[in-house]
Amino acid sequence: MDEAFEEYGKVAQKYGPGGISDLMDAATELTEVIPAVYMEIGFQCGLLFMQEIYHNSERGSLSERKAKSRDQKKENNEKMSGKSGLNQSPDFS
Repeated sequence: MDEAFEEYGKVAQKYGPGGISDLMDAATELTEVIPAVYMEIGFQCGLLFMQEIYHNSERGSLSERKAKSRDQKKENNEKMSGKSGLNQSPDFS
């Protein structure tokens, strides 16, 4: 990293005393923009990941509700058809 800065300094000196300041300002702006771009990409990826987790958890709870509803319907059908034993007369023999 130090080598890169030294090389940059040598190139900047070719532009004279007034040009170094402008060149350094432009380089500083460039180095500030690059992390901001990567941070924005990471932020958007994080949001997409959170949405995916939310939708997957919604699907899971939805399938659990469907299974519970299906079990309740099955129990109701058994009660109505007399298979559950609740509507049968007692055997006293």
